[in-house]
Amino acid sequence: MPGIPDLGIDPGVALLGAFVVGILLGALVCAIPLTLRIGRLRTRNALLDSEVRNQQELEAEREDLLRVTAENLSVGLERTAARSMRTQGEMLLQLAEAQLQRHQDKAQSGMRERQQAIQSLVQPLADTLQQTREQIAKIENERREAFGSLQQHLTVVAEGQKDLQTETRNLVGALRRPEVRGRWGEITLRRVVELAGMKEHCDFDTQTQVSGPGGRLRPDMIVRLPDERILVIDVKTPLDAYLDANAATDEDTRANAMARHLKIMRERIRELSGKEYWSQFRHSPEFVVMFVPGDQFLSAALDLDNSLQENAMRRRVLMATPTTLVGLLKVIAYGWGEVTLAKNAETIRELAEQLHRRLGTFTAHLERVGRHLGNSVDAYNRAVGSFERNVMPGARRFGELGVPVADEPDSPLVLQEQVRRPQGNTDEQGPDRAEADESAEDEPPATEPAGGK
Repeated sequence: MPGIPDLGIDPGVALLGAFVVGILLGALVCAIPLTLRIGRLRTRNALLDSEVRNQQELEAEREDLLRVTAENLSVGLERTAARSMRTQGEMLLQLAEAQLQRHQDKAQSGMRERQQAIQSLVQPLADTLQQTREQIAKIENERREAFGSLQQHLTVVAEGQKDLQTETRNLVGALRRPEVRGRWGEITLRRVVELAGMKEHCDFDTQTQVSGPGGRLRPDMIVRLPDERILVIDVKTPLDAYLDANAATDEDTRANAMARHLKIMRERIRELSGKEYWSQFRHSPEFVVMFVPGDQFLSAALDLDNSLQENAMRRRVLMATPTTLVGLLKVIAYGWGEVTLAKNAETIRELAEQLHRRLGTFTAHLERVGRHLGNSVDAYNRAVGSFERNVMPGARRFGELGVPVADEPDSPLVLQEQVRRPQGNTDEQGPDRAEADESAEDEPPATEPAGGK
C-alpha cells in the first residue's frame, strides 16, 4: 500500500490485530462511563442503606411504642372486661337463678302431674303384676304338689310295672302248663258267647259227652241253632312255640319257634278233624269250629302259611278267634230272632185284632165323653145367659140407687169352643157298641208269644 512501509506482516494478521485493538478501545471507551455510573450507584446505595437503617430504627421504636401501648391497653381492657364480666355475670347469674327457679317450680309441678298420670297408668299394671305373681306362686305350689303326686304315682306305676312283669312271667309260666292253657281257653270261649248275648243251658251247653268210635268224646261247647240243630266248638291253645318265639332274642330262634307253632296248629287241625263231631251229633253241620283264644296266635300261623284256613276247611274244621266267633254267634242270634218272630206271627196277628177292637171301644167311650162335655158347655152357656138376663140388671141398679158398691160383678164368659169328635168313628161304633164291648175288655189276653230259642 503506498505511504505505509512494508514491515513484512501479513495483511490478514494486521487486519485482525487492528480489529482487536478497535474492540479494546471501544470497550475502554464504554467502561469509563459505566465506571462513573457504578460509582454514583454505590454512593446512592450507601445513602439508601442509611435511610433504610434509619427507617428500621424508626419502625423498631414504633413497634416498641405500639407494644407498650398494646400492653397497657390490654391490661386496661382486661381490668375493664373483668369488672364488666363480674357485673354481667352477677346479673346473668341472678337472671339464670330466677329463670331456673321458675323452671324448677314449673318442672316440679309438671313432674307431680306426670307422676300422678303415670301412677294412674302404672297402678293397674302393678295390680295385674301382683295378681300375676300371686297366680304364678299358686301355680308353682300346685306344680310342686302335682309333681310330688306325679312322683308318687310314677313310683307306684314303677312298682306296678315290676309286679306286672313278675305276674306276666308267672302267667307265661302258667300258660306253658297244658291244664292251665285249656282252662284259660274255655274261660275265653265262655266270655265270647256271653258277649254275643247267649245264655248257658238255653243257647249253649259246655262239656257235653257223646260216644264215638274212639270212645267217649266231650267237646268244649255246643251252640244250639234253630230247628234243633247244634254247632260244635272245641278249644285249642297251642302256645308253647308261640311263647318261645316271643321270648327269642335272635331272628333264627324266632323263625324256628314260629315254624314249630305252625306245625302244632296243623296237628291240632288234624286231631280235631279226626274226631268227626258232625257224625256224633245228628243235627250238626258237617264241620266243627276250632276256637283259638287269641287273634295273634292264628295270625302268626297264617303269616307263615296263608293257605292254612283253606286246608282246615277241607278237613271240615273252621278256625275262629274271639273276633270272628263273636260275629258268627251274632248271626246265630239273629237267626233265632227270625225263627221266634215267625213262630209268634199268629199270636201277633191275634193281638193286633184284639188291640184294634179295643181301640174301637175306647173311641166310642171317648165320643160319649165328648157329647157329655158338649152338653155341659151348652148348659153352662144357658146358665150364663140366664145370669146376664135375670141377675145382672138387678145388681147394677144398686149403684144407680146410690148404694155403695165396692166391686162391680163381672159377667162370666161364654164358652165358644166346640168338642172335637174322634176321627174315623162311625155311627155303628156308638154308645151301644161301646157298652156291648165293655165286657170284652175283661177277656183274658191272647196266648203269650212263644219264647226261647
